[in-house]
Amino acid sequence: MKQSKEKMELIRKLKSENEDQLKIIYETMFIFALMWSFGAVLPEDGKVKFSNSLKSNVKNIKFPDSKDLCFQFHYDMLEGKWVNWSQSVNQYRYTEGELFESIVVPTTETVKNKFLLDLHINRGKPILFVGTAGTAKTTYIKDYFREVDKEKIRTASINFNSYTDSLSLQQIMESNVDKRFGKNYGPPPNT
Repeated sequence: MKQSKEKMELIRKLKSENEDQLKIIYETMFIFALMWSFGAVLPEDGKVKFSNSLKSNVKNIKFPDSKDLCFQFHYDMLEGKWVNWSQSVNQYRYTEGELFESIVVPTTETVKNKFLLDLHINRGKPILFVGTAGTAKTTYIKDYFREVDKEKIRTASINFNSYTDSLSLQQIMESNVDKRFGKNYGPPPNT
């Protein structure tokens, strides 16, 4: 949260002092959104082509000279450059009594996915994780929600299988909320 405040202060400062630098920040935000909305859903060979094209067409702020795909970088506006996600990976520390199934070792993938989840959750925007079975989608999401403030965010897990139909899903969802008035629903009182 501290870094978020520093970023907002930087943007306020640049609005009055340095419009060109502010334009670069906005361009990198657009490029980052483009990467993750259009490029990330492509198959692997498409990602390589997308990354090469994007890296060669970025004018104002170049990606580092690296064979890594553009998805391995994020723009750090405080430093004013693209930074590899690997620099944001914290060392894993074992907690006494931690259950084996709840252990998530930090990697560039966990850092990326936590960042994207945090970006969307803090702004109240939906996010959809797409991937084949075994790509750790559920693990990333459960790990993220394990660390959030339970007073501000409530979660519920719904398991699907080949027998889950729309009526079953509706019943499961309705069992977690109370009807307030009209078409409004909310969490049960005192939860």
